[in-house]
Amino acid sequence: MVLGFSILALYFAQKRKDKENQILEESKQELERIIEKRTAELRTEIMERKEAEESDKLKTAFLANMSHEIRTPMNAIISFANFLKENHLDLETKQQYIHYIETSGATLLRLIDDIIDSAKIEANQLIIKKEPVNINQLLIDLHNIMLKSNTITSKQGIAFVLDDQVPAHNYIVQTDKFRVKQVLTNLIENGFKYTDTGTVKMGMTIKYPHTITFYVQDTGIGIPEDKHHLVLSVLPVHTTPRSC
Repeated sequence: MVLGFSILALYFAQKRKDKENQILEESKQELERIIEKRTAELRTEIMERKEAEESDKLKTAFLANMSHEIRTPMNAIISFANFLKENHLDLETKQQYIHYIETSGATLLRLIDDIIDSAKIEANQLIIKKEPVNINQLLIDLHNIMLKSNTITSKQGIAFVLDDQVPAHNYIVQTDKFRVKQVLTNLIENGFKYTDTGTVKMGMTIKYPHTITFYVQDTGIGIPEDKHHLVLSVLPVHTTPRSC
């Protein structure tokens, strides 16, 4: 009788211990899940914080650069406007000063447009308006416009060339005409900015049926191969000359 009671007591004690172990194991697993989840949340939070800090740094750098860029045309407008107040100026000089004010004003407007576009991109509000565009004519028109721009007329010893390999027949695509011209204009101006002599060439290649590549080439300082990965970074500046 005593032996049977002892065996029964041991059985229930083992059952209770097994139950406690099961509860402990379940608690351990739940705690591990909570820790794993919280660790993932903290990792995400840290990543988001770093991205936000990096974004803030990029915005600060962008605004600082834009502030510098804006000062140049703004100072020119103010200076030449003050010069026009002088009574002894002849008509030719006045017209020249007015021309400087107009070109500086156009530069200033473009910089403001760039700032607005950057803000729209940041807020995912930039709208691309697609329409049928004759890209052959687009390049011809842009070439003619740029030839008369201050960007080109103010630089001596540099030729702006429209590649004669551009297909002669009309090629119509659905795209945003303004944005294509905007990007090409920025590339052309950048080419002239970093080129002292030689050429800046614009053109396109067509890989039928669906791929069009626009390009702007120049004989300027270029970008070393070990710096190519920086091309799409924010505000990269390369000023070290190299042979071309």
